[in-house]
Amino acid sequence: MRLDRDPAPASRLLPALALAIFTCCVGPSVAHTAPPSRPTAAAKTPQGPGWISPQTNRYDATALAAIAERVTTVRAAGQVPVVVFDLDHTLFDGRPRTLVILAEFAASVAAEQPATAKAIGRIALHDIAYLLRDTLARVGVTDPKVVAAAEAYWKPRFFSDTYAQLDVPIAGAPSYVQALWQRGAVVVYLSGRNADGMLTGTTASLQKWGFPVGVRGAQVVLKPSFSEPDDTFKKASLEQISALGQVVASFENEPGNLGVMATRWPTAIPVFLDTDFNPGGAVRTPPAAARWVGDYTSAPRPATPAP
Repeated sequence: MRLDRDPAPASRLLPALALAIFTCCVGPSVAHTAPPSRPTAAAKTPQGPGWISPQTNRYDATALAAIAERVTTVRAAGQVPVVVFDLDHTLFDGRPRTLVILAEFAASVAAEQPATAKAIGRIALHDIAYLLRDTLARVGVTDPKVVAAAEAYWKPRFFSDTYAQLDVPIAGAPSYVQALWQRGAVVVYLSGRNADGMLTGTTASLQKWGFPVGVRGAQVVLKPSFSEPDDTFKKASLEQISALGQVVASFENEPGNLGVMATRWPTAIPVFLDTDFNPGGAVRTPPAAARWVGDYTSAPRPATPAP
């Protein structure tokens, strides 16, 4: 279905709310959300999510450097190395988007539902779950009518150009992607975001944070429409990506998508971002070959641009 856009509330409230939330709740720490040094007891289970129970014992400190070296090797052999990145929960942390939208929603119901508005006002960055209803449940908001109203308010805004620009990068992501691009990799941003509602905001966000975009060797590939399932869209895109060159690595937070990529590109390195993923997905465990990371802070420094 086509989601109706309602830009008016954003144009009035977004700047002030964004500033307040980024100052009080987000700040620079979101862009540098390094995992704790020790895994918690819950981290023993194979199903993350890393932002809640990071499985640091699975993290591979050599994975990012290995991919960078493979890019250099493939390029030196006269081939075109290709690296594929998902966006949400892989390169970007979209939780600030939800914080701002929930603040707006709370303000819209404060007069009639002060208790609900107050509860939602207690939500912090670490409370944001993949599903909005789980986020609300953490502060005691479980009334089905209130949850439905919040979801109806959140959905068209979350999947829009305006709010997409509130995202912040996972720690180290911009410099790592730049490093691969400078080594000669073709960088493909393959995302389930819908092009008809999020292409402008996505491109602006990539540019704002210093990711290669709008240049030779960088491609943004989004769904044509919101209604197309993410997994179907991504699977159908793999052949076109394969035609660009030799895929050397793929980065994903969704175990199912990463598994499909690992099957299609058996010689590439699949990298699982231990951040968050859809709890309703059919696949909840990354492929056995996946190399786990929590962020990109172990990435090598950018290399001299390839000729």
